[in-house]
Amino acid sequence: MSKRSAIGFVAAGLGIVLVWSLAPASWNASAWAQEEEAAGAGVLYPVEKGGKWGYIDASGQLVAKLEYAWAGPFSQGLAPVRAMEGGRIQIKAGVGYVNSAGRMVITPKFDQGGSFVGGLAPVQMGGKWGYSDPQGKIVIAPQFDSVGSFSGKLAPVRVGRVFHYIDKTGQSPSRTVYSQANDFSEGVALVMLGKEWRFIDEESRTIIRLNVQQAGSFSQGLAAVMLQGKWGYINKSGAYAIKPQFDGAEPFSEGLAMITQAGKKGFVGLDGQMVIKPELAMCGSFSSGLAPVMSEGKWGFINKTGAIAVAAQYEAVTAFKGPLAAVYPSENQMLYINTEGKVVWPGQTSE
Repeated sequence: MSKRSAIGFVAAGLGIVLVWSLAPASWNASAWAQEEEAAGAGVLYPVEKGGKWGYIDASGQLVAKLEYAWAGPFSQGLAPVRAMEGGRIQIKAGVGYVNSAGRMVITPKFDQGGSFVGGLAPVQMGGKWGYSDPQGKIVIAPQFDSVGSFSGKLAPVRVGRVFHYIDKTGQSPSRTVYSQANDFSEGVALVMLGKEWRFIDEESRTIIRLNVQQAGSFSQGLAAVMLQGKWGYINKSGAYAIKPQFDGAEPFSEGLAMITQAGKKGFVGLDGQMVIKPELAMCGSFSSGLAPVMSEGKWGFINKTGAIAVAAQYEAVTAFKGPLAAVYPSENQMLYINTEGKVVWPGQTSE
């Protein structure tokens, strides 16, 4: 396999997962997309050619030249990049941050670095995680085994086997520790206290106690939960908005959620009505009006009526982020297409 083949051709229950080689472990791609869309910012896209990474804009024009060993997504005007060492890709080379002009504004000094969310980015030094501000100053010292994002006032962190939440000064407003903890979404966070799932607010108060086997975070006012082997959705009062009836259920995006019935995928609306029948072998969630879908071993995109928008022809795809999505005709070739399926970044096979 080539170096680029480490960029994963992985299809997961949550959609199409692009596993970037040399990438930080703490990316929050959904937070990145949501923040960029909310800000109306001009998104830049990481591209690779001949083993070197840079950035293009939505028109496919190269904005930041190809000079990095790896380039991550932009968030809040900054993106993590891994430097080259002596013109060669080195995993041990440091991670820094570039701005939208492609200029290095935080020197490569971190072992790993994630996206900026809520004004702070998770960074790793010496095997431990902390947080940096946009000037590259460490504001919360690396001391945690894993960390989440400041998608609210608090972020989850893990020390050993237990989780707790910290504020942007690094202080813990509550002494409560959890066996599992997630980023805040829509003002609440999904946690497991002992063996019980529950949702808490940013004051660490329990909002909903769940008597379920599994649960997901809130998205568009609903959260997926599993009861007696079947999935449905609850609202923020804890009542069922869509009764448990599916074999699988994913978060809502653009008014639709991917569900599984009898091994096939489909989509339901916020009212629980089936919008796209569960007849798909594999698919991902909607973004920019399109969802990835597999047909006869190849990937393309459908629209919200279930009609083919981009023919299935790729070995792998990512979800659209704004007007573009990365697609892979082969393991070693990366392209970007727009929502009409037109190639805007030509790509080149890398050996």
